[in-house]
This record gives sequence, C-alpha cells and structure tokens, in this order.
Amino acid sequence: MLRSTLLTLLSFPLLVFSQVWSNHTVAYSDVKGTSPYQRHECAAGLCQFGGNDYCIVVGGRGNFNKKCPIIYDRAKDSLYLGNQCPQEVHHFQASVWRDSIIVVGMALTNGYPGENPVSSLYLYHAKTDTWEVKTTIPTSRRRGSAQSVIVGDWVYFFNGITQGHISGWVNQADRYNLTTNTWEVLLPTPRARDHALAFHVGENIYLVGGRRSNYGNAGGLHGLPV
Repeated sequence: MLRSTLLTLLSFPLLVFSQVWSNHTVAYSDVKGTSPYQRHECAAGLCQFGGNDYCIVVGGRGNFNKKCPIIYDRAKDSLYLGNQCPQEVHHFQASVWRDSIIVVGMALTNGYPGENPVSSLYLYHAKTDTWEVKTTIPTSRRRGSAQSVIVGDWVYFFNGITQGHISGWVNQADRYNLTTNTWEVLLPTPRARDHALAFHVGENIYLVGGRRSNYGNAGGLHGLPV
C-alpha cells in the first residue's frame, strides 16, 4: 500500500494542487477543454510575499497561453494568470529561491517524443510577475527532465535526458550560484535517470524514483524504471 501511494505521488506531483483547486469554480470549469488553466508536464512552487502564500504553477506543454504561470492566492482564494514565459518549457522540477523566485532550468521544449533541451535558465519573479533570462546553460550540460533543488544561493541539477523521450539519459550533476553567476560541474550521480524528483533535507539531497525513457525501443517508454 505504501509503495502504491508513493508511486502515485511521484507520477502525479501536482495531485495536491488538483485537490486544493477541485472546488474552486474558476479552476474546475476552465480546465475542461483547451484553456490557459489546462496543463501537462508542468511544475509548481510555493511562494510567500506580501504577507500571503501563493501556489504557482509554471510551464507546461501546449499553446502560447499555456506558458502563463497559474497563480493561486490562498488568502483570497483567487486564481489568476501571470505573464508569459519567453518560451515553452516543460519537464523540469521547479525550485523556489528567496521565497518568491521560481527557478526554471534543465527543461525540455517542443513536441513529443523528440523534445529538445532548453538552452537558458529562467527566473520567474513572482512578486513582480516578470521573467528573467538568468544565464545560458553550457552546451554539454543541457538536458531536460532533470531534478532540481535550492541550497542557499545554489541551484543543483541532477541527471536528465538529452533526446526528449527517446534516449540520452545522463547522470550529470551541476550547480549554479544565483548571486555570483558561477557554474560548477560536480561528480556524476550513481545512476542516470529522468522523470525523477529531488528533495533537500538537512545536509542531504535525495534523488527519488524516475526512469530511463526509451521511446520506441525494447521495454517501451516506461520499461526502465529506476
């Protein structure tokens, strides 16, 4: 039972948000059909500013409108859209820096199954509803569906895949300092994986679950879980 529950949460990381919004009129009505509130392969962060807590969904596949952040003001029980991201980004783990800045990096763009890695690291400033192109990711380190966590002013990236959902999974590890604009290549992780999650607890970072996406090959897309 525990294993089944864990797999469900890992497969649907926005499950908690869907439960929070299930009775919210705007969210529930607008996710039916094609609308800016309907998302696929997006990411979420919890932000705090102006004395309020906000649940913010960023990225996702689809048309231009779907690049707008979905912002839920928990105190006012209101839902609205933010400004559009510079490009379509999906398959990434969002991490929050300094309570109100969402870091978007090591993502994929374009359509399934041969998506391309995004070349830039983006910041979404939730307080001002603005996007910033923070830095260009080194060519040899670009991949999507990587795990990401913040420790202090460093954003850590682990693993990922370089060729959409086809092949090219890697065990690369990097970190980028958001204040000094310093990029560092770290020792590789023990196992290559994509579609996983990372958590920072105490002095440790944990990498959980994932797979080695293998579209069109032996074992199928989900045939190589980690």
